[in-house]
Amino acid sequence: MPKGNPNPIRPNLLKYKPEYCELLIDHMSKGYSFETFCTLVNVVPSTIYEWKKDFPEFLEAYKKGAVHRLLRDEKLLEQYNDGRIKGNPVTLMFKFKAMHRMTDDVVGMEKLRLLKLEGMSDAEIKELARDFLKEKSK
Repeated sequence: MPKGNPNPIRPNLLKYKPEYCELLIDHMSKGYSFETFCTLVNVVPSTIYEWKKDFPEFLEAYKKGAVHRLLRDEKLLEQYNDGRIKGNPVTLMFKFKAMHRMTDDVVGMEKLRLLKLEGMSDAEIKELARDFLKEKSK
């Protein structure tokens, strides 16, 4: 039997197993990050990034996991807003921004600030915000 690594250029490809896809979805559904998945399968973070490039099914599992994690976090925010759970709003906001790569839209907020909202009804402000978000998503 030959000694040494049969794939010296990309040894981490040999560590991949198809069952990692379901494990990844389950891990992220619990609210954990993609990066911490590497601790479950005993590899370094760069390895799981390689797997996303090399194994389409793993990339698909990552996408599904990300949506499951977003749903979980949205439910968490809903429970907080409804008073069903207690927590620090700054901590929740930080987690949401960090986990979902969201940032403050300073330019958009500046546009809203420049508008004179004092004379507008709540319905008019909501309609304005919806229009702004539609325009931003284009």
